[in-house]
Amino acid sequence: MITRFAPALVLCLLAWSVQAVAQTPTPMPTPQGKPQTLPPPSQQQPSQQQQTATKDAPRKARGRDVNVQVEITIGDQTGSAAPEKRVVSMTVADTKFGRIRSSAPPSPPMNPATLNIDATPEVLENDRILVMLTIEYLPVLPEAASQRRPAALNETLTVILQSGKPMLVSQAADPATDRKMTVEVKATLLK
Repeated sequence: MITRFAPALVLCLLAWSVQAVAQTPTPMPTPQGKPQTLPPPSQQQPSQQQQTATKDAPRKARGRDVNVQVEITIGDQTGSAAPEKRVVSMTVADTKFGRIRSSAPPSPPMNPATLNIDATPEVLENDRILVMLTIEYLPVLPEAASQRRPAALNETLTVILQSGKPMLVSQAADPATDRKMTVEVKATLLK
């Protein structure tokens, strides 16, 4: 029975001796010529370089500890009439995601209305703000025009804004009528 387990026993002893040799301190020559033994790596203190590298290692990106107010104004104008305005405002933490969903169910003869906004602001140097923005807008048409489906606005933009200054970021035309839609965005750093 011993002879049957002998090869396995020899392999175990060999593996154990290799592991023991690997953990034996390595002698290092010193300027005086005498060997110096170092402790095993698990017992060594980190070097100054290693400590500095650990301190300077990049942390998880989460942005600054500030909020950004993002205000979106959608102008909807037909012909020479005064534009109707829809304003959506949200306050979002730096580099985080904001989402607003607004809809009105259809009520005959009116069509359903939708206004959805997604925004992710990122504060840059000099109080500039990069804003990633997605807009979906489908207005309600008056009863006289309810026979046809209105043109929807669906866009995704990334823009850089100065804090507190509005910017016209898009203009779109209804392909079937003289209606036009504009989008203005203002991002303000809240301190």
